[in-house]
Amino acid sequence: MPKPQHWRGSQAIYAPEGAPVLAFGTRAPHVSRGFSLIEVVIAMAIIAILALMVMPYLAEQTARQQIKDSMELANIAKAGVANYYGKSGGKFPSDNTVAGIPAADKIIGNFVTSVAIVDGGVNMTFGNNANAVIKGKVLSIRPAYVVDTPSVPLAWVCAGMPVPSGMEVAGANATTLKVTSLPVECR
Repeated sequence: MPKPQHWRGSQAIYAPEGAPVLAFGTRAPHVSRGFSLIEVVIAMAIIAILALMVMPYLAEQTARQQIKDSMELANIAKAGVANYYGKSGGKFPSDNTVAGIPAADKIIGNFVTSVAIVDGGVNMTFGNNANAVIKGKVLSIRPAYVVDTPSVPLAWVCAGMPVPSGMEVAGANATTLKVTSLPVECR
């Protein structure tokens, strides 16, 4: 007896070897032709929702990187403050001119519109090509010092960081940036 080529229920259908088997009452196998329109729309909606969830994080990440890139400009003012502090016997400059550095509106960069010294503290104002999250905002970097010991080098306190024990800080914290926008070094 020949080998069955196809089973239909409990009945075996016999056909010569290699011949096509036609079984009436059975459905042809389903041929997939790709995704339906509704499946594509749903997939695109899910991708769009996920992208919207990531956007605020990316904006904050960009702002943090721009702040880090701008720290070189703060170093100009920090050097002026440290120089004045060492030469004056422990006093801090009141502004850029007293510290011997260019005017605040002359210390600019891609993301910074001014770097101003106010009573020893360095205030960087962000603007120009800065991310919208930090544009118009201020970051304060203040010198921490040991009282009556001007020979000890200054430490720098960024934004609202705690002051090192045994030291005092000069200048006021004028930071207007959100804590989430600050780089890790300033939190």
